[in-house]
Amino acid sequence: MTLDQQTSFFADLRKKLGGFSALPADWDTHGAGPISRRAVNGALRLLSLLEKKHIVPNAAIPTSEESILIRYDRGAEAFKWEFSSGGEVAFVRTHMDWRREYVDIPPDFQELPA
Repeated sequence: MTLDQQTSFFADLRKKLGGFSALPADWDTHGAGPISRRAVNGALRLLSLLEKKHIVPNAAIPTSEESILIRYDRGAEAFKWEFSSGGEVAFVRTHMDWRREYVDIPPDFQELPA
């Protein structure tokens, strides 16, 4: 992906994430509630950190649990972040041997976990 393509990708993804807060109640037809601005703001904060490090997410989706899930890979590891509508942030790192690390991240995080 060229730098121009990456810039465009992140701009489109920011717009997509911003739209999640406009999802109506029952947007998934299974009773999901709306996604809060807190969840969107947390996801946007992560997106800014990823862009600075040239890490392109391969998924950014709203969940039926009123949260936003963002996933990306780096080398042999997979990373998942979940931003709940209540402001909680969960982080899971899956290693090549399928071992997983689960970490609660402060809502005001300013950097990626080491």
